[in-house]
Amino acid sequence: RCSVIGNPFSCSTILDGKTGINTAASDYPWTDLTYLLHKHGVSWAYYLSAGLQPDCANNQMVCTLQTQNVSTPGIWNPLPAFDTVKQDKQVGNVQPTANFFVAAKTGTLPAVTWVIPNQAVSEHPPASISAGQAYVTSLINAVMQGPDWNSSVIYLTWDDWGGFFDHVPPVRVDG
Repeated sequence: RCSVIGNPFSCSTILDGKTGINTAASDYPWTDLTYLLHKHGVSWAYYLSAGLQPDCANNQMVCTLQTQNVSTPGIWNPLPAFDTVKQDKQVGNVQPTANFFVAAKTGTLPAVTWVIPNQAVSEHPPASISAGQAYVTSLINAVMQGPDWNSSVIYLTWDDWGGFFDHVPPVRVDG
């Protein structure tokens, strides 16, 4: 939390498990990763699927899911709230996922690309695991079939809520 809007020196970390992004009045004056990318001329984009957010803010287990879109800060879209993103005129780098598919097809993917799901394809309960798998497959296939494939690295991550085996040790495939 920051006691003075726009002043990173007035911010302090809150580790009470109750803080999340206040989508009504977000202000993040500290430096984010995209500032370093911009400063060093590294292109980036944050592709976001509009719809409902994949899970609750503030570490809640049950909530009314909030909508997400490229222009509204939220727990899955914090970048529009960062002062550096606004000051560097990089807010337009937060784009709809449809633009990812165009960039992948035309070979214009930025050097650093994030793709963020909405609830329907997030594999977060009650979302369909198969819908999430099909979504991820379509993203990877788009890169594989595009001209950027030979120079691409894909890091595929899930958070601690999704997937089949969150509550048990993972299955051993090749012991």
